[in-house]
Amino acid sequence: MSGCAATGRIQPQFPPAADVEQAQQAKPRPTAAIATDEVAREAYNIEIEAWGDRVHDAAVRSCRWMNERGSNFVCGETSAERYERLHD
Repeated sequence: MSGCAATGRIQPQFPPAADVEQAQQAKPRPTAAIATDEVAREAYNIEIEAWGDRVHDAAVRSCRWMNERGSNFVCGETSAERYERLHD
């Protein structure tokens, strides 16, 4: 019977708020200028790449956070880890 007695409140755990928020960042919207302006097109491409890295990195960190709490996901590497591996 002692196993049925509630001794405390269960506290849910959540991944870091910064990672949850970052993983939901909206994709940058293109402007009409990227169709005719090489500089605008390149700036947009850089912005898209940076956005993709931020969202991916947040997902990797969240994956690792869940694994630290008992999950068994394959998490991959962050963009910084990938850069370091490729540029050693």
